[in-house]
Formats: sequence, C-alpha cells, structure tokens
Amino acid sequence: MRVKIEQVRVLRVSDGRPLGTVRGEEEKTTRGVGLELFGKPRKMDMEFYGLDSLDFGSKRFLGTLMGQTTVEALNKVHKELRGIIARPDSNWYSAQKFKILSAETGMAAINAGKADGIAPGDRFNVYAVESGVLVGKINVITVWSDHVSQTQIITGQETIRPGDKIMPEF
Repeated sequence: MRVKIEQVRVLRVSDGRPLGTVRGEEEKTTRGVGLELFGKPRKMDMEFYGLDSLDFGSKRFLGTLMGQTTVEALNKVHKELRGIIARPDSNWYSAQKFKILSAETGMAAINAGKADGIAPGDRFNVYAVESGVLVGKINVITVWSDHVSQTQIITGQETIRPGDKIMPEF
C-alpha cells in the first residue's frame, strides 16, 4: 500500500508569496505471500474491497492498512508544514526594523501596528540593539495605530531599552 501526498504549497496570505512546498509519502506492505485457506478471502483482501464503505478518518478506516499508511504520510506533511509555518520570515522583520519605542513600568511601546499585521496577543522576543542578545519578551496588548502598539513586558523589565529590536516569538 502506498500513499503519496504530491504537493502542498504554503502561501503568505497578505501578498500571496510562496513560503514553501511540502510532500509526504509512505509505503507499507503486509500482504504476505498470498495464500488462501480453502478459497477463503484473506483479511487484507476483504479490507481492500471494503474501503469504499468506510468514512475517511473513522476508527474503522484508521484500523486498515490504507488508514495507517495515510496517517503516517500526513504526519510527514504536518512535520514539514510546522517547519515552514513556525519559521519567522526574518528577512521581512529585519527589513522593517521593528523596535522598542519606549519602556517603563512593565509596559513598552513598539513601532509596529495594524498595517504591519500586528494584533493583540502577538508575542515578540526583544534583542539588545548593540549585541543582538535576547533581553526579554513582550506581549501586544493594544494596537494603537498603523505603526504603534502597546505591549506588556513579560520578561526583561530591567533590561529592555528603547531601540532594542523585536522579532516574533515562535
């Protein structure tokens, strides 16, 4: 039994730019030598002929060789997708030069907002502008305008300074 997921293209929603392509393939063979006992159909043959009556994803389907092979192929696709989706587009973020505008009493303002795709709940790592060392983490609370948002400092209240760079936390 062979299941092949030919191509899954991942596109950035905002501009349609391709982020990557993933594929998944799995093959299992447990058919044995093909011997029958007094003309009685083998379990694997019965399983194959009954696939059209099974609902995809049902317990019965997942118990079949086809179901198990499909799940393993989908797991491979899932693993590759996570690698593409979880990977921040560091070139885009670096080009935007997002940074801390001000920081005091557990809050920080950043130069990223609605037009930049920022939303409440977004989390960022904060890096020292001089050394590039991780100095803290922030969480967007309020998007004030197209290019300004208020954040809560999660860690690094003593080390985050205006001018420090931010990158999405993944």
